[in-house]
Amino acid sequence: MSSEDDASKFEKFKQHLKDNKKVYFVGAGCLTAGYFLRPKVVNIVDVFNFKYKSPTTTDITTIVIQPRGNPGDVVMRVRDGMRWPSKNEMARDLGVPRWLITAYFQGKVGDINGDTYVDLGKAGQILAVPQNPVTA
Repeated sequence: MSSEDDASKFEKFKQHLKDNKKVYFVGAGCLTAGYFLRPKVVNIVDVFNFKYKSPTTTDITTIVIQPRGNPGDVVMRVRDGMRWPSKNEMARDLGVPRWLITAYFQGKVGDINGDTYVDLGKAGQILAVPQNPVTA
């Protein structure tokens, strides 16, 4: 009798699995997805030490990009202290060819239009500017 009872219980169990197959598959899928999509484990001490962060707090990230190429030389006219951010702009403003500016700073030409000029350094750097350009 006990074997018949066991057989009928087993048949009922098999039938129950067949009838509820979709429910078990969905449940197993949810458990699997929950396992793989779980958040990182939170330390219980962190939960109790929670500090409120004001919504007005802003984190700022500063990104510094180095300039490409040569930034140019800052040039100053000694007579009046007039400055140009590059030798190209100086040549353009004075109406002289660029090669004349290059020749002047190489020491091949004595002056440009009767004026003398000083190379102060690279643009974007801290420059040492003479206090009195006439005596520099």
